[in-house]
Amino acid sequence: MDLRDKTTWLELLVLPAIVRAKILQYCLDKNCFNYKNEEFETLFLEENENALVETFVKEELRLFEESGGSFLFYFEEEYPKQLKEIRNPPPILFVFGDASLLIKPSVAVVGTHKMRHYGRAVTKFLTEGLCDENIPIVTGILNGVEETVTKKVLERGGKLICVLVGGQNKPYPVNNKHLLEKVKASYGVMISEHLPNQCVEKSFFEERSRLMSGLAKGVLIPEAEERSGALVTASYAVEFNREVFAVPGNIFALGSNGGNSLISEGAKLVYLPQHIIEEIQ
Repeated sequence: MDLRDKTTWLELLVLPAIVRAKILQYCLDKNCFNYKNEEFETLFLEENENALVETFVKEELRLFEESGGSFLFYFEEEYPKQLKEIRNPPPILFVFGDASLLIKPSVAVVGTHKMRHYGRAVTKFLTEGLCDENIPIVTGILNGVEETVTKKVLERGGKLICVLVGGQNKPYPVNNKHLLEKVKASYGVMISEHLPNQCVEKSFFEERSRLMSGLAKGVLIPEAEERSGALVTASYAVEFNREVFAVPGNIFALGSNGGNSLISEGAKLVYLPQHIIEEIQ
């Protein structure tokens, strides 16, 4: 079994995305990519687990390609170099749109799902500034900050890298499904490490955080709670040696203190787009 071969990884797509990523990381650490089938099963598979791609997965992949989707493989030249710097990189990325955006310096923007007026205004203001400098923005379609960023980038004609929690045919949350159709019609790109028909699972949120931090040169948190997924994304950014940018929050609003906590821990305080741009370009 040759784990430098894209075909091999396509045959392993029935395994969970994070399992595939950990297998690749093991191979990179050991600098060993060839295993006998029995050896592979002993090292990586649970008892009675079948790693060979099923017929329904092949059909799923065929339909994805026919709809305009493509696959980026870790050992291909087009694979984002910055993702190769992180722990447990995805061996296969499912891509729909302009994949060239993935290799450009970008900023990830994440934050609270329950925005306040101040947070919404700040998010729009900073997003507009990044768009005007043609900096690709990495975000998603979760309610709150991500939804606001995606809408503003599309409205502004900016460059959007939309990272999905699950598969591309199973958007989450469903109430923002319409945004994906707009992304498809734009000059942006949607990516996922999951099969197109993979439903969202709880663990996928943190796994996506590592992907977003890995893709970007820096992570911006315009508004967030002290305990939130946005701070998980920021922690991955620190681990991956990326910049972390945070906007000061209202000290009397509990839902806005995440940014203050990050600033106290060393994140760069920002209130103008230029504060971010000068660190990225």
